[in-house]
Amino acid sequence: MSGRLLLTKFSVVVLGNVKFGYNRGFATTALSSIDSKDRNVQSNNQPVSEFYAGKSVFITGGTGFLGKVVIEKLLDSCSKLDKIYVLVRDKKGQKVNERIKSVFENPLFSKIKESNPKLLDKIIPVTGDLTYPNFGLKPEDEKSLVDNVSVVFHSGATIRFDEPLPVAMRINFEGTRTMLNLCQRMKNIEAFVYVSTAFAHTDKRMLMETVYPPPKTLEEIYKFIEYHGGDKRETEKFISPKPNTYTFTKALSESYIGKNHGKVPAVIVRPSVVTPVKDGHAKGWLDNWFGMTPILFNAGKGWNRVVRADANTYVDFIPADYVANLSLIAAARAKNSRQIQVFNSVSTAENPMIWRETYKYFLDETVKIGKSKYYKVFRNIQVICTKTPKLSFVTYVGSDPAITLSEFGVVTSTTLLTLQ
Repeated sequence: MSGRLLLTKFSVVVLGNVKFGYNRGFATTALSSIDSKDRNVQSNNQPVSEFYAGKSVFITGGTGFLGKVVIEKLLDSCSKLDKIYVLVRDKKGQKVNERIKSVFENPLFSKIKESNPKLLDKIIPVTGDLTYPNFGLKPEDEKSLVDNVSVVFHSGATIRFDEPLPVAMRINFEGTRTMLNLCQRMKNIEAFVYVSTAFAHTDKRMLMETVYPPPKTLEEIYKFIEYHGGDKRETEKFISPKPNTYTFTKALSESYIGKNHGKVPAVIVRPSVVTPVKDGHAKGWLDNWFGMTPILFNAGKGWNRVVRADANTYVDFIPADYVANLSLIAAARAKNSRQIQVFNSVSTAENPMIWRETYKYFLDETVKIGKSKYYKVFRNIQVICTKTPKLSFVTYVGSDPAITLSEFGVVTSTTLLTLQ
């Protein structure tokens, strides 16, 4: 590997001809042990759309923000695929078919509905729940998945940071273990993509594209739960240095996949803070009020004038369509690979921004689009500096499955305001 960037707080260092012990995107594998068969994966020039042609895909989290973007991208760019099975649970009196129908009503799918609405018939809802043994699948649905699915995207999870540990384990870890077991029974499996988070390893000063050891053993975790249940104070001490149960269970799931994926071609994608769609017909689209959306919007309104942070710490945004594109491409390139692959879907390595710059960009865009009445209030926003650890990201955007992120700037900030 040569010419990669290592980012620190004070400088950019070019690493020349340095070998980290794994090839770009290939984790936990010495360079010398990657045979020619594996190296060919990185030079595979088959168009992504052709890889998906005639294949069926299974998605969890398909009714969520990122899941919708993945489904739309598959239908729009890989329209020759066979079927998209989506795990959906009954929720708040809404049956599965009603929930899927409501997904199609989203503006994100307007282009498909106008140009080729029959593509929506490729989506097959599968009743199930991540918290149930074997997802609570009906025998006939399980058979369809085992017989027909070639690619799996597992993005379903609870993203609550304060979720009690027993609940987070049941959804995020046990759900992942169940999915991997299901993949191992699939007759035509070619790729299992696990959507993790770039913040699963905040105790590392630099996030490498590799699989890290588990934060605790399963025996230790379930023994703790047996004695303490979901006690918040005890949980904080137990999972330290992980900041919350979300990142703890994501880190645990990563290591489990790394050790147990067997013959299933596995890929781990770690997005940072996922923001609105950047490109295409749905530019600026989002459908939730999580993450940075309320923080930046409330600052723009003048409702939030103080942020407890280090003004010189990196802030890492990544548009939802970038994460979806990377996931689809990584799955296609995982074909015939016997190595687990890890990709950090982040912007820091290519286009680093700090909090101070982010607020400045957001202010400039706010004024530019005519929200000048907030300028005076926004100008007075204070960033209180504290001694918080710095976290840098290394992502191999030069590898085949990755997408160049150099064009990503402050567009996300603009779209957040234009939607209000």
